[in-house]
Amino acid sequence: MTFETLVPYLIEWAAILGLTLLASTSSRFKHPRVTFNYARREGIGALILGGFALLVGAGWYFLHPIQVELVDERLSQLVLGLIVASLVALIFYSALRGRKQKLFTAGWLPGMLKAGLLFGISIGILLIFLAGKFMGILDGLTSSEIISLGILLAMAILEESIFRGYIQCRLEAWLGGRVGWLLVAGLWVLWSLPAMWVFGLLTPINLVVMIVRGLIAGWVMQKAGHALAPAFYRAFAIWLMFLQ
Repeated sequence: MTFETLVPYLIEWAAILGLTLLASTSSRFKHPRVTFNYARREGIGALILGGFALLVGAGWYFLHPIQVELVDERLSQLVLGLIVASLVALIFYSALRGRKQKLFTAGWLPGMLKAGLLFGISIGILLIFLAGKFMGILDGLTSSEIISLGILLAMAILEESIFRGYIQCRLEAWLGGRVGWLLVAGLWVLWSLPAMWVFGLLTPINLVVMIVRGLIAGWVMQKAGHALAPAFYRAFAIWLMFLQ
């Protein structure tokens, strides 16, 4: 890993931080913090569910209960990732339903849906320009590239609703914004490692990129107030790597 290999990512991170800071000055992004009557209980419960999610994810990747084999190997990996994310998201959704809690406690503030979506799309457009892929995309995409973007968006929305939505909202309410943000970033690293290991992607540069993007995603969630914003960031950032 050299400084030259990090330069494109440093530009990406600086641009996302700048755009987020600029957007957060708008009244559209003013939102109430999610609070709970029993924040400590909610935080501990979120950590327990998060630990269970890590076990489910690691077990699925290492034990291979379902094999996904498509012509495009990357699509096979994405489909498997979507299956794992969907399974874990179902567990968290069941926890919400079982406790009669609303979706806004998982990063889906009803008043922030439009702002979160617009901000997420803005992030995607910015990343496309930074990657120099705008004209190439206008010239047309293959069916595999279109499908991969759809899968990445679905997977990222599920994962961000789990980590930056459900878990981060509760840990921040219990331990404060900074501690909650950092703890979720750590959980995110642990969640991502099994897939990176199994798919042969666990390199120093990929590890650094994954850690920093996780931190930025959590910070974007704090500013935007909706899980769609960090989901679009992560989905487009990974998708553009597929187009290289």
